[in-house]
Amino acid sequence: MLLANFYFWYFAAVSIFIAFFNIYVKHLGFSSFEISVLASLHPLARVLWPPFWGHLADRSGRRDRVAAAVNLTATAVFGAYFFADRFLTLFIVQLVFTFFWSTVLPLMEATSLEQASLGRIDYGRSRMWGSVGFILASLAIGPLLDRLGISFALWTILGCLFLSSFSTLFTPRPEIIHSPQPGSLRIFLGRPEVKLFFFVGMLCQLSHATMYNFLSIHLETVGYSNNLIGALWAFGVICEVPVIRWSTRLIDRFGRLHLMTFALFMATIRWLIMSVTTAYPLLLFAQGMHAITFGMFHVAAVTHAFALAPPHLRARGQALYSGLSFGVGISIGMLVNGAVYDTVGAGACFAGSAVVALAAALLSLKLHEKPAAPA
Repeated sequence: MLLANFYFWYFAAVSIFIAFFNIYVKHLGFSSFEISVLASLHPLARVLWPPFWGHLADRSGRRDRVAAAVNLTATAVFGAYFFADRFLTLFIVQLVFTFFWSTVLPLMEATSLEQASLGRIDYGRSRMWGSVGFILASLAIGPLLDRLGISFALWTILGCLFLSSFSTLFTPRPEIIHSPQPGSLRIFLGRPEVKLFFFVGMLCQLSHATMYNFLSIHLETVGYSNNLIGALWAFGVICEVPVIRWSTRLIDRFGRLHLMTFALFMATIRWLIMSVTTAYPLLLFAQGMHAITFGMFHVAAVTHAFALAPPHLRARGQALYSGLSFGVGISIGMLVNGAVYDTVGAGACFAGSAVVALAAALLSLKLHEKPAAPA
């Protein structure tokens, strides 16, 4: 239940960040490109810092202590956001905050998957509470911000960070594992199926960047309220709950790679819908596909990363997957979107996302030719 508690508060904070932080920055008077630069620091941090913290966690054998330390420090650093209202100041605060916060989830995912492999928890049941936290925060925050103002989003994020940090203090200690052999990480990364898997994960998240970066701003521009925007985000995650809850059965029935490929083809359709309409019923349908394009893909991908990595590389394996997919992929997508959004608009950006998702789906078919070696 402790891991479920962490997921709940961590993703509650994520939901507010995704749906409303860019709107908050826009209300400070920043341009679309400046918003994209600031937003891209979160995924970029997942490239730079989780491998460092993952190495420390694997070498020390105390992944639990590293996770607690970085989460508590990130929460303390977040207080500086309340005093940052210029681009350079906010850039520095974002940079320092993401140095710590970017690694929390990969470390906790490694712990959850390890506990699941030992039969102590059901990964889907624990991870499901992250979706519940995301949903409740999305539904609650919109009406609050309509009433109290967009800057109140900072207070809600801080509260969620504090509660998720408290949960990490009770993280299960990792199993004792043998010391790694010299060069084992290089050998792991040199495997063709590992490189292809990481590249497909990167493209998947790159295709999501338009939604994360500009969906809320786009909807506010066409007249939607914060309440409706929050409800739209929440609906997507509501639909993902049953998929994550019964993800173990789905993986056992269809296999990780088949689920990943199916999710990527569905992502292509999702972004095409969002490229041509702002009608709320169709947007709800497209957001409902989040259950597949994110929920199904994510569970299949993290379990595949866990299966690919030997025990002494589990923290780094999750960190590398997180860094290359959510890090490199979303960073590239956000920066490209930021550079062209004001010129070409949301429709063209979502159409580009569809092309990227289709490319990822076709490449993922090659993963079926090289099944993962057992960890």
